[in-house]
Amino acid sequence: ENEQGILRRFNALVTAKTADEINLHARGVIQLLKQGEIKLDYVRFAKDLYNLQFSSESAKHVQRRWGRDFYHVDNKSKSESESKNKGGSDA
Repeated sequence: ENEQGILRRFNALVTAKTADEINLHARGVIQLLKQGEIKLDYVRFAKDLYNLQFSSESAKHVQRRWGRDFYHVDNKSKSESESKNKGGSDA
């Protein structure tokens, strides 16, 4: 449930076009990450938000990196969860 909310907010943030939209969705993402006790590099995030304001190329670079990071972490956590479940069923 929380994962779906994070994905929805993440997608809204990545596709936001205006500074107001970015701010709105960034706050939502941060709140959900805090609820899930998921760490965030605030310095890097602030730099990314700054870079989103400039050329479409810098914005695309940020969006691509966010996508890679997001799905890398998501796949990593799913793999860890699956290995825990397998380990628990063998005992």
